[in-house]
Amino acid sequence: MDSQGLKRTDSEHLKARIPTSIALNHEDLLVTQYDKYIPTKMDDFIDRMRSINLKRDDTIVIYDNFGIYSAPRMAWTLRYFGAKNVKVLNGGFTKWLKERRNTESGDV
Repeated sequence: MDSQGLKRTDSEHLKARIPTSIALNHEDLLVTQYDKYIPTKMDDFIDRMRSINLKRDDTIVIYDNFGIYSAPRMAWTLRYFGAKNVKVLNGGFTKWLKERRNTESGDV
């Protein structure tokens, strides 16, 4: 899952991404309350996960450009809502590219 928010954008995801990854903006799973972000309501979270066909028991690998911005936050949020097997890609998308691993582009 390409964790967007602070570093990756929709256009970046369309331009280059890890094959079969899904773009999800971390802020889609949060609401603002008292000037702070907090996790959204469980029903809203479930609806969002269903919309991208993601299940609680799936193995979920989260990445952003560097692996230290929105990816860890997204991983925490998914675990908070009960996802059981969530990982953060070490080094993020930048390392993935540096290692010349496969990417894909275009509409998902």
